[in-house]
Amino acid sequence: MKQLLTIIAVISLLSTGCNKSNPAPPSNNNSNNNNDYYFTAKIDGVDFSADMNSSNTYANVPHNGLLTISAALTTVTDGFFLGNISNYNGAGTYTIGKGGNGSYIRYTSGSVGAGTYSAWKAEEPGSTTTGTIVITKDDATVIEGTVQFDGYSEEKKTTKKITDGKFRMKKS
Repeated sequence: MKQLLTIIAVISLLSTGCNKSNPAPPSNNNSNNNNDYYFTAKIDGVDFSADMNSSNTYANVPHNGLLTISAALTTVTDGFFLGNISNYNGAGTYTIGKGGNGSYIRYTSGSVGAGTYSAWKAEEPGSTTTGTIVITKDDATVIEGTVQFDGYSEEKKTTKKITDGKFRMKKS
């Protein structure tokens, strides 16, 4: 009889344990944390996908005439995009770099303190490379578009080709 009660107790515990549902993780309403938001690109053919929960990933229009797009991996020193469009005026195509009216975009990696920092950029003045940021949607809460550029690193004396850049981000 004691064995029967033990078996019933074990079966009861197992069945109630299996019926429990795991609660959903809390959401962070201040981040780009769902699948509707992204920043992806290829860096010399290698995939880059930003950490949309990073505080370093955002799109910001702090005042008329300037758009800032920032996209980082979880650890910023592993990869980070930063772009500013001067004279921003909503959806359209913006030339970045040489002839780009002071706008720029950079891909950086490494650490200044560790002596491993490099930035591949298209910016003016001084850049010999260009690129484009195309804004396809800009409304009160969301900005989306594409980006491509050839970035030159003065530190490394090399060029990186940034292609297939796509983003959809919450505006902050």
